[in-house]
Amino acid sequence: MITAAETHKVKFHITKFRAGFSLDEVDDALDSIARTLEIYEGTPGMLASSG
Repeated sequence: MITAAETHKVKFHITKFRAGFSLDEVDDALDSIARTLEIYEGTPGMLASSG
């Protein structure tokens, strides 16, 4: 199981050997996942306070 706090720490690095994902799209997806988890965990607003 993953927590909202753990999703905030996830980072994706650019690959040099082949095409990768759009970093903005990945970040947006993780933000959305974190917001959902925050609701279930009862910690809304954590996303806004993490830098």
